[in-house]
Amino acid sequence: MTSVNAVVESRRLESAWTIGSVFLIAALLAFAVASFAPRALVLDSDYAAFYGPVARSLIERGDLAYDNGALATRYPPGYPLLLAAFYTVTRWFALPDMYAPIAINVVAAGLSALFLYLTAALFFGRIAAVVTFALWCSYPVLLPLLASPSPEPAFLAVLYAAVWMTATGLRSRRSPLFFFAGLLVGAAMLIKPIAIGFGLLLATAAWFWAGPVSLRTRLKLPMLVLLGNAVLVIPWQGLVLWRTGEFILLSTGAVPSIRDGLTFSVHPEKSFQPALPVPEDVSFVERAFLVRYEHLESVGSIASAVAAEFRDHPTAMCKLFGLKSVRAWYGTDSGRRERVIGPIQAAYLIVCWMAMISLIRARGESRRLAFSVCVAAGYFWAATVSSLSIVRYMIPVMGFLFVLAAAHGRRFALRFS
Repeated sequence: MTSVNAVVESRRLESAWTIGSVFLIAALLAFAVASFAPRALVLDSDYAAFYGPVARSLIERGDLAYDNGALATRYPPGYPLLLAAFYTVTRWFALPDMYAPIAINVVAAGLSALFLYLTAALFFGRIAAVVTFALWCSYPVLLPLLASPSPEPAFLAVLYAAVWMTATGLRSRRSPLFFFAGLLVGAAMLIKPIAIGFGLLLATAAWFWAGPVSLRTRLKLPMLVLLGNAVLVIPWQGLVLWRTGEFILLSTGAVPSIRDGLTFSVHPEKSFQPALPVPEDVSFVERAFLVRYEHLESVGSIASAVAAEFRDHPTAMCKLFGLKSVRAWYGTDSGRRERVIGPIQAAYLIVCWMAMISLIRARGESRRLAFSVCVAAGYFWAATVSSLSIVRYMIPVMGFLFVLAAAHGRRFALRFS
């Protein structure tokens, strides 16, 4: 009995050492990037215009509000709440506020790498987990996010935690984990609205991956995901309705983002040349949207304008959305570094999509996991194309693809070893 306990305790210590090492290495790499990155690597963000002021308003006035006192609804409250918490800590140590977003990025980088590692290890073992970790930490497109005061690193950490929690719940058959996964998806939604449908994806995965269980259990698992999702999001929705008298789904940022996506190469405030040339007929329909820009005040009005342009200029509109679909994998909102990011992304995507095709052709759990990643990729791709087609909206997909690439590499090595 003593020897068995010693073995169990040894494995626990080894697991704790591994988890700590993975987190610490990723966090230190993120700290190095945030500390020594050149100014040109830092992305333009809404930190100075929105996130920082709203977080300070929460600390000083106890309200998530603009300077005029109106509830801040341009973006959801998740990142301002996180900033306010870290502002409090940095001020307690007499540090400037500028260190708060750096600290968030460092912690979030460690957590996102850790949850990707744990997810890969859960499905494919330690070797695949180490390869996933290496791919993620060396991914060049991630570096500008870590160097910038933006919500993306925190969003990635929470999203990957939700995926790992769901996968762990499916493996262990512990129902409460699905509720916690739903809470994490709700947190992701309150950081970035692009996760608005991700809870439904996880709930669907819980249904199909539940295994040989009773119908009651098969129904309970996705319902727990959706319940956890609602528990975190509904209070914000209620506050918005109470303060504004309007039903605003997460934030008011969807409409401006969609409009910018339809006018990305002709908007006067976006004076850059995209890496891929924009055909003249595409520029024509973009200018048509730009003329009506101020009148496109809702998703419904935008949908009507898009339908009208499809009716009048179907070829140009197909080209526009085709270009947006490609730009989603390399585009930036400033137009900088697109010619550098494009070839890098192409190299990674060739390897990752080959891995996905290989695993889809396989049998059993590998095929189901590859199909699930394909669905998640399709979700983020569609959401990105429908708004401003930029690569940082697609980075969550890359983490999932790296898990598949590592799994494929492991299978390939075992086959020829």
